[in-house]
Amino acid sequence: IIYLIKKKYERKILLNKIIINIKYYYYKMKIIFTPSIKLFSCVHISALVFFFFFGYEGYLHYLFITLGYIAQTYIEFASHYYLFHGPFWKFHKKHHLEPTNHGHLLVPFAYSIPGLMITHSCYYTFLPLRTTFSFMTGTQLSYLFFEYIHYISHKRPKHLVYILKIPFVKDLLLAHKKHHYRNGKLLKDTNDDFKNYGFTTLYWDKLYDTYE
Repeated sequence: IIYLIKKKYERKILLNKIIINIKYYYYKMKIIFTPSIKLFSCVHISALVFFFFFGYEGYLHYLFITLGYIAQTYIEFASHYYLFHGPFWKFHKKHHLEPTNHGHLLVPFAYSIPGLMITHSCYYTFLPLRTTFSFMTGTQLSYLFFEYIHYISHKRPKHLVYILKIPFVKDLLLAHKKHHYRNGKLLKDTNDDFKNYGFTTLYWDKLYDTYE
């Protein structure tokens, strides 16, 4: 009986330790557990897994993933350059007025889901189904990277401090900061000279002469 009571007590202590650790890491990783990030991740990561497993077999699968990734970096740049700083400016302006407002840090599903569906449809129109899945895997990877880079460029979670020190990531975050600020001034009007429209790469900005 004493042995059973002791075991029960040890299990209780262990359970309490597990609960404390869960609460600790929940707090440390709260960026992942915010409602918008959680919903975003569930939708896009599930699509990523689906596209990956139904993709083209062999090395061509990874080649098409890479091409899909590169294509998405341009779509990301072009939509920001032509649409969000064009006809969608009245919606995007809210983000420039309040760059750190959590509600404006993720692209709304009303835009991202239809956008990805259109992209998928375009690939499917010209490519075989399995090749389309491979392209879409790369697209999803690039899109996930874009959303998280944009988020941490405005919210600097302490648990990502080591990621923030990676030179490539630091360059991307600094470039996006220059997109929002110049000489300490917040850029928020259509006539402001905006630079650095890219998020996951600065190549397209250099090509379009919008890099600073």
